[in-house]
Amino acid sequence: MKVLKSPLLLLITSVLCISVGLHGYSQPVNDDYTGALSVPINSGPPVSATTVGATKSSQPAFNDSEEHHDDDVWFKFVAAGDDYTLGFGSYAAIRNREGFIEIFQADSEGKPGNRIRAQGYGLGMLFCTLTDLDEGTTYFIRIYTRGTEARADFSFILNTISAPSNDDCENALVLWDGDLPLGTLTLAGATESLPAGNCATGAANDAWFVVSPLRSGDFNLIAIGYDFDIIIDVYKGGCSNLQPVRCVNDVGSGQAENPLITNVNKGETYYIRVYRQSGDEPVSSGEYFIYAYGNALPVKLSSFEAVPGEAGGALLNWATTEEVNSSHFQIQHSTEGKEWINIGQLPAAQKIGSRKTYSFVHHKPHLFLLNYYRLEMVDLDGTSTFSDIVSWKGNATAFPEKPYKIYPNPVSDWLQLEVSHSGRPFTVHIVDARGAVKPVEVGVDNRIDVRHLVNGVYILKIDGKVGASRSYRFVVTRR
Repeated sequence: MKVLKSPLLLLITSVLCISVGLHGYSQPVNDDYTGALSVPINSGPPVSATTVGATKSSQPAFNDSEEHHDDDVWFKFVAAGDDYTLGFGSYAAIRNREGFIEIFQADSEGKPGNRIRAQGYGLGMLFCTLTDLDEGTTYFIRIYTRGTEARADFSFILNTISAPSNDDCENALVLWDGDLPLGTLTLAGATESLPAGNCATGAANDAWFVVSPLRSGDFNLIAIGYDFDIIIDVYKGGCSNLQPVRCVNDVGSGQAENPLITNVNKGETYYIRVYRQSGDEPVSSGEYFIYAYGNALPVKLSSFEAVPGEAGGALLNWATTEEVNSSHFQIQHSTEGKEWINIGQLPAAQKIGSRKTYSFVHHKPHLFLLNYYRLEMVDLDGTSTFSDIVSWKGNATAFPEKPYKIYPNPVSDWLQLEVSHSGRPFTVHIVDARGAVKPVEVGVDNRIDVRHLVNGVYILKIDGKVGASRSYRFVVTRR
């Protein structure tokens, strides 16, 4: 693969010591850009510095608020590389105080010229990646705290970023059809491997994935660049003979690209390339996530129950509202819900668009243990999926093993939670793609407000007080 870019990471790790109303300290040597301290790259201990004693520089603050840059200090570095542009990133940890980081490109006179990045940091951490810097060019870093009485001691290092493991097609990461996302990924350090697809004017920092759909039909992708406009290229074939299928660039930065790839073949290999468009604004982190899931199941099961049958047997009733290329139903039984045996089979309708009911009698259920039942719904191509589990004992009415249902999915504003065991208490939490867990208030009508969530894939965790605890995946997307 021809290497065209090699980004650079700027990690600013701040060890903060905040004081209020500090006066009388000596002025730091790098109080102005003329005294900017040179920052080593990939070498030496962290650079330690302070804003204590610093004064206001002539350059205005990026938010045009004069009060915020009365203690700025300056650093500089030269972008280095082998015939390619460089990228930078920054990281800051500040306790009890907010501040700002700015990066300027030096002009022809060696002064701070074009401001290429201006970003605030708050409580916690900041991760910022800068891309498309010019080799051999000097860049200035300005750091200052928010407010006229705020000062800070800090340290930072400047390091290059290694390319991600899936930087080329041959090392594509596997996307499992319908599985959870791979976590938060980044294009920081990635290089360009191919020209852009027909929906973009140029490609930069691409990464690769490979997926094999579990069934033929349509296939969905969801990808979001948290701080950049992510572009998706889909290919068939192998890495040596890639055949373009689709280029997707429908929405902007921070929004979900959600293309439908039609007429895919079960088991066929598809390569997915994600990248940002060259020439776009530098990104702060290059972070993104990607998720893949196949077309709808061949059978839409609307109900499944187990009730008392004749002569002490268990009567299983189920109904479908749609069947496409369905072959048959395999009825399975268990007494502990772990090991299953086949107890019968019924042919499916293969293709219907209206409601159809089925019934099966289990003549010899266990008399003293709880009996569990599930359906294996088999497609004409041999692919199968399982229904929810129902249970039955004596004359007791079956209850669903999955006592909750959520819809619509994907969702844009309100998520409806349907509960089959009314009156039993439960708590609800939402887990985002980064693993952050937040409690959720559920209204009297069991509606959950998700309007505050950004586009992405989430987990709804429901913890029942009587053991009915489940997790459900849902997608938030707004175009």
